Amino acid sequence: MINRLLNNARPKPLGIIFLLGLVLSAPLLRSESLPQKEYGLQDLIQQTLAHSEWILSFNTRIEEKRFAAKQSRRFQNPEGSASVGQKEVSSISGPLLEFSLTQPFLFPGKRELRAGIADSDTEMAKINKSKAEIVLIIDVTRVVYEHAINHQKSEFAHKRQERFELIKSYLAGRAFATPQKKAERNIVESRLRKIIAENLEIETSLKDSLEKIRLYTRLEDNDPKIQAPWLKGTTDLDENQWQTKVLGNNPDLAAQRLLVNRTGQELSLARKERWSDFSVSAFYGEESAGETERRLGAGIALPLPLLNLNTGNIKSLIRKYEAEKFLLSFQERELSVRLRQAVNEFEAARKSVLLYPQPLFSNLKEQIRESEEAFRKGQLDLLLFLEVDEQTEETYYRALDAQLGLVDKLSNLYLLAGEKELYVQLDKF
Repeated sequence: MINRLLNNARPKPLGIIFLLGLVLSAPLLRSESLPQKEYGLQDLIQQTLAHSEWILSFNTRIEEKRFAAKQSRRFQNPEGSASVGQKEVSSISGPLLEFSLTQPFLFPGKRELRAGIADSDTEMAKINKSKAEIVLIIDVTRVVYEHAINHQKSEFAHKRQERFELIKSYLAGRAFATPQKKAERNIVESRLRKIIAENLEIETSLKDSLEKIRLYTRLEDNDPKIQAPWLKGTTDLDENQWQTKVLGNNPDLAAQRLLVNRTGQELSLARKERWSDFSVSAFYGEESAGETERRLGAGIALPLPLLNLNTGNIKSLIRKYEAEKFLLSFQERELSVRLRQAVNEFEAARKSVLLYPQPLFSNLKEQIRESEEAFRKGQLDLLLFLEVDEQTEETYYRALDAQLGLVDKLSNLYLLAGEKELYVQLDKF
């Protein structure tokens, strides 16, 4: 029924009203608002890395492990004793003096192994910091693109809302409310309500993304202008090259390799723990009860490993060492699979970006202009004009979402490869 009514519609020329109303926003990440302070992606990430309390906490943990490693290399403190007494022999008495100094030693090789384990803990803290930096860089990159895209969607949606408000005003000003005019007015009012509701959602997403940026960068501007590279989708990936990067630099894999090495050191230390530590001592004694007697000597104390050979701990660590090596082997195979999946997802996202090149925005602008002109001349009915508008909106949003999709897939690849240079290499993609 609506189609039959609208096919007979011949709206009057709208003139300059529609020329002012039907304007699309500029290409992605180019704002036409009043001059604002601009923030580049690289500047925001460098600022984040320099001032993030999260990264500072990892720096402090590294220092913590370094101090512990230094302490593990120190020798044990010596023990000294002194005693004074009185000695009596028959009716003769005299002073009694005794002095001794004892230095404990670890069994040879134990101190080096303990120091090596402590160094492994320091290296693990460094790996954790490196991974935290990569995650932070990726999170900031994603949220910056998210904010930029939400900003462009917001501009587009507000201009679209203005356009439909003008259409609504035009339809409301018609002299005679025929059934077709009422149907057209109802359709436009329904579409306007939908657009307003979508605008509210976009505005909420825009504010949320800005708050995320503030969390990382401490940005204080209420309406910052943030620049980020436009991704063209023209760069392919060399899977073999990325395979080498992933297996060589993946932080989780590096941590597991370090854990295997650390467990091996623990096993070697457990085997040495069956041999007890020993002490070397020197002593001096003097007695004067009649004739003066002096004693001077040295000795060594070595507990005998008869009742405890640390067998249980050794067997336990052998199993732990084997378990960590099995896990390392599985993680290497798992990363190879995840890399292939990530490359496939990247390729799909790249091809999606190729479908929406940057000049497409100009084409969409011309398309809606031609549709508006045909509508004013009565060559295009309202229903078809609304369909053109809806398709323009869908294409515009898909083009923006394709950018964010490619950023997500690139982020996954750089996280797998343990690479921190995503934000300076985006121009290549």
